[in-house]
Amino acid sequence: MSSVKVSALTEITSTTGSEELLINDGGTSKKIQVSNLPDTDTTYSNFAGTTAGLVPTSTTGDDTKFLRADGTWVVPTDNDTTYSTVTTSVDGLAPTLPATHGSKFLRGDATWVVPTDTDTTYTAGDGLDLSTTQFSLDLKASGGLKITSTELEVDFGTTATTAAQGNHTHSGYDAAGTAVAMAIALGG
Repeated sequence: MSSVKVSALTEITSTTGSEELLINDGGTSKKIQVSNLPDTDTTYSNFAGTTAGLVPTSTTGDDTKFLRADGTWVVPTDNDTTYSTVTTSVDGLAPTLPATHGSKFLRGDATWVVPTDTDTTYTAGDGLDLSTTQFSLDLKASGGLKITSTELEVDFGTTATTAAQGNHTHSGYDAAGTAVAMAIALGG
């Protein structure tokens, strides 16, 4: 048997499938017999379909190809897909923005347009005031109406010429033109 320093060992081979290894720790030698080692030189094959394996080697000419499930490198079959512009009935891409798009928006007919001006103008009618965007009632001073806690109410603190107070009678005419008296009773 030959002697080799442990630091110099790289590989031990035997034609018989066994080998002796002598370890010397500075005075005491130990002999180890290694026999019938299993073969650890495993060979793998390329995968194919659902079988596990290695990825097959590609070549320089395969740099634009993709690995298919059958283990072959191929050019994709659909490499020239084109898309049309969106329409009201077909999905598609938005059309190119015009050079001067400004404040344009894409309409349903695939055109870029500036939205219609919806700046509505308001005018206060009779009895109303308008200040910027808020309407309010234009109440006549001592006119018999007032606003209390955002509610419109009859102001009984005014003179009887602007609002009737208490129980009283009015005259009027019915639909046939006959004079009739109407009594108004408050609070009761």
